[in-house]
Amino acid sequence: MNINQIINKVTDLPSLPEAVIQLNDLLKDSSTNLDIVTGIIEKDAGLSAKVLRLANSSYYGMSSQVDSVSRAIIVLGFNTICNVVMSVGVSSLFKRQGKSADIDMTGLWVHTLGCAVAAKVIMQKKNSMESEKAFVCGILHDIGKVIIAHAAPDEQRKIFLLLTNPAITLIQAENEIIGANHAEIGYAVAKKWRFPDYILEVIRHHHLPSAAVTVPDIVSAVHLGNTISKALSFGRSTENRVTFVDSFAWKQLGIKETDIPLLLTDVQNEFDLAMEFWMMD
Repeated sequence: MNINQIINKVTDLPSLPEAVIQLNDLLKDSSTNLDIVTGIIEKDAGLSAKVLRLANSSYYGMSSQVDSVSRAIIVLGFNTICNVVMSVGVSSLFKRQGKSADIDMTGLWVHTLGCAVAAKVIMQKKNSMESEKAFVCGILHDIGKVIIAHAAPDEQRKIFLLLTNPAITLIQAENEIIGANHAEIGYAVAKKWRFPDYILEVIRHHHLPSAAVTVPDIVSAVHLGNTISKALSFGRSTENRVTFVDSFAWKQLGIKETDIPLLLTDVQNEFDLAMEFWMMD
């Protein structure tokens, strides 16, 4: 099975909520207003409930009760709400156990959440205006792994067999078995789903941040966040070996060795709050 066959099998996956697709398109339109976004979310009862739960969770710590979607959008902000909707939609893919029993989907989701939280904390220090974008990119960075697990379970097992050799990386194993890796597959599928360009770049280059052109800060934050999530044992990635952080990312983010202990503490605290919300069903 090659990359095109895998991408063509995406129709076998649960479809993303229509609200996700619509809000992705609305992100490209600066004239979008509150009523339009509210109307899209309110059409999906489950999504509306999730948005309200997040607005009232300790993760955001609002001082007063948020009792409507429109109020949630006002207090959290349009970009945060759009990212929440996208994250909720994508999280459903992790909750569907595919034919491949070799992947711990819950463990992968927790790892992914850890990466997202770490990326958000990193960007809060570098450029707080981009922290929510970093979070949703962290949620989406490994979507290619989910695609491979569901669309090509036999190939996934072969990939894991190759990984028993400690000299072989996940990227190398995927390229050998499929002819493409999870970053490339995730990028192709996200493009098919009409995700924004900044998300596409992060998915495509989260293992090589120096290749980023438009959002190198966010790509670097997700790259580092991915390693932090493994180092702190958040969940279970498909490759649990803690990889080296690209020197480009350290320089791009301006993080020094003396910053790391406090950074890890902040990530752990934020992760504990995030788990309270994102692991609720």
